[in-house]
Amino acid sequence: MHPRRECDADVAGRNLRRGVKNPDAHLADNQRCGAEESAQIPNPSMHEIRRRGENISAWEIETVVNQHPAVLESAAYAVPSELGEDEVKIAVVLAPGAKLRPEDLIEFCRDRMAYYAVPRFIEFIDELPKTGTHRIQYAALKAQGVAGAWDREQAGIKVERTRTPS
Repeated sequence: MHPRRECDADVAGRNLRRGVKNPDAHLADNQRCGAEESAQIPNPSMHEIRRRGENISAWEIETVVNQHPAVLESAAYAVPSELGEDEVKIAVVLAPGAKLRPEDLIEFCRDRMAYYAVPRFIEFIDELPKTGTHRIQYAALKAQGVAGAWDREQAGIKVERTRTPS
């Protein structure tokens, strides 16, 4: 954890005005105080995925996937797309003794998230790589690429926008 310091920070989603010092502001692990004592976020979009013109929150994907009874935890992240921008990959740790087919997870996601956020790649792993403070190491996951991951498009599963009658 970072020591408490006075600086401009984003506290509970509210940006403090520049120049206003808040001694109760805590910095997140990915923030630091700069030379001018203002909060700096090195990569604010670290967990954002840009797929075919849509911004996707990795946190929202993980929240849905983690609701599946067979899933212990997951990590959603961007992998390069052959079309440019990103594709969505999710690494999934199953609950002890649980079994889950990738197709079943896609079906679960299809009903609970936007069509463009449904992961293309799924990889089942024994455990997520984590730091000493138990934070997921997304860079280590990204470095693995898509080798060995199940590919929804290669399996012939299409997820399309469902139109509601007006």
